Amino acid sequence: MKRKSRTPRVVAMDYLARREHTRIELERKLAQKGFEPHDISAALDKLRAQNLQSDQRFAEHYAAHRARNGQGAFKIRLELKARGVDDDLMEATMSALDVDWKALAQAVWDKKFGVSPQDLTEKAKQQRFMAQRGFEW
Repeated sequence: MKRKSRTPRVVAMDYLARREHTRIELERKLAQKGFEPHDISAALDKLRAQNLQSDQRFAEHYAAHRARNGQGAFKIRLELKARGVDDDLMEATMSALDVDWKALAQAVWDKKFGVSPQDLTEKAKQQRFMAQRGFEW
């Protein structure tokens, strides 16, 4: 008995069962699997119409998760952009987040360092760390 080949929709559903994905992420992954672009587009259109795939839902979950893990707004924006979230949706998502970025930055800094820098070298090290986390420090 020969096993029926998997469709782009089924493969996309497998990815979405694990975590939310943007449309662009799914397009990339399905193209790597060798599916035709028109088949990919049709499958993703159906998933979006059925509300099984949503860039907005992805952006909201991703941004909230990254903020809970101590990442700053700048880094979260860069990561959302890299994952294919458009600028308007990204700004709406970031505005909707209920995060006090200054308090979060202070908590991250306190956890990592806890004391003020003693010299310029230490200060530069702390500033680099905070910048890598996506905070203006």
